[in-house]
Amino acid sequence: MLNHRWISMLRDALAGFAGLALMQILADFGGLPMTGIPFACSVILVLAAPGSETAQPRNLVAGHLLAALSGCAAALILTPSWWTLPLAIGIAFFAMQATRSMHPPAGLTAAITATQPVSWDFVFSPVLIGALLLVALSFVYFRSIGARWPHSWF
Repeated sequence: MLNHRWISMLRDALAGFAGLALMQILADFGGLPMTGIPFACSVILVLAAPGSETAQPRNLVAGHLLAALSGCAAALILTPSWWTLPLAIGIAFFAMQATRSMHPPAGLTAAITATQPVSWDFVFSPVLIGALLLVALSFVYFRSIGARWPHSWF
C-alpha cells in the first residue's frame, strides 16, 4: 500500500501535469509555441516548495514580468549578439533583487526574450497572463487539497 508521502508526490505530479497541459492548450489556441512559455520550472517550484519565498505569487508574477522586460530591453539595446543573454540575465537578476521578487525560474524568461524573435507583446501574453494563470491554478489546487498557499501575497 502506498504511504501518504507517495500519494502526495503522485498528486503533486498530476497537478503539475494538468497545469502544464492546460497552459499548452491555451498556448496552442493562442498560436504560441510551448517552448516559448517558460513556466515549467515555476510549476515545479510552486508544487515542490510552496512555502518558499521564491514560490509566492508576488515573486512568481513580478519575477517573470521583470525578466521579460529585461530580456526585451537587452535585445533592443544590443541587438542580438553574444552578450545580449548575459546582459538580460544580469538586469533581471538585479531587478528581482531590488524589488525583493526573486523567482529563479524567471531566468528562462529573460533568456527567451533576449535570444528569440519576440515582441514587447510577449511581456503581456504569454508572460503576464501565464504567470497570473499559474497563480490562479496553484491557489485552486492548494485550496482543493486543504493546504494553505500562498503564505503571503505581497
